[in-house]
Amino acid sequence: MRKIICIFVIALIACSSLGAQTPKIPTIGLNKLFSIEGKFSQLYVDNLGNIYTISKLSNQLKKYNSKGDSIGLFNDVKQFGTISRMDATNPLKLLVYYQDFSTVIALDRFLNNINKLDLRRSGILQAKTISISYDNNLWVFDEQEYKLKKLDDQGNILSTSDDFRVLFQDPPDPDAIIDNDGQLYLYDKNLGWFIMDYYGAVKKNYPYLHWQNVKVENQKLIGREDMQLDIATLSDFDYNKLNLPLKAEDVQTIRFLNDRLFVLSSDNISIYSIQQ
Repeated sequence: MRKIICIFVIALIACSSLGAQTPKIPTIGLNKLFSIEGKFSQLYVDNLGNIYTISKLSNQLKKYNSKGDSIGLFNDVKQFGTISRMDATNPLKLLVYYQDFSTVIALDRFLNNINKLDLRRSGILQAKTISISYDNNLWVFDEQEYKLKKLDDQGNILSTSDDFRVLFQDPPDPDAIIDNDGQLYLYDKNLGWFIMDYYGAVKKNYPYLHWQNVKVENQKLIGREDMQLDIATLSDFDYNKLNLPLKAEDVQTIRFLNDRLFVLSSDNISIYSIQQ
């Protein structure tokens, strides 16, 4: 009898140990399609798969098609200094932001300059985050007033949110603003995701912290933590992590588009297909 009890206890301990094990994170399958050689500081991808690079040495903005062929060049870079960021959400109206000069340049699909907007003339003296809106206007987070503002091409303020310091006990300072599917998605790496309507009312907060290269696609919040891909599906509250089979020291930026992964490293950009 004692022997049976001992066996039962040992079995329980074994089962408990198995149950306590952390589930293994699956590794995503990647198939390299091609690469673009060069030293780039930034990488962006539009929803057609076109690739935009900013040169480390010359600050030159270059456009490639989805096959990696060079199809455009924007050389007028010296007037405003270093490009801080770009929004390639709409391939017909690309936004290039020069934070040092608080200036946003709009380019057409051929990388021709079609508009220049000095945010200081709209009373916005400090802003690190800009984004295109669904109706081709501009979202800007005013860091001095802690307000989200929408501007037209002439710099007229179309709408202004309430002061985030009033709305939030711990107000976000968004690293990214994404206008998608009739909602605004603000991401602060220290506070997570904030989903708002166009009037500034907060609908949801998801505390997924320290993500990089964030994106919203098909009701999914996407980003990465080091060499792990994070995907949170809003429709069914599903959350997944996937390991990326890449060397961390070789990766500077990762962009995602449907079944493709775009990886910026120190001396090239590699484009992969994602294996299902």
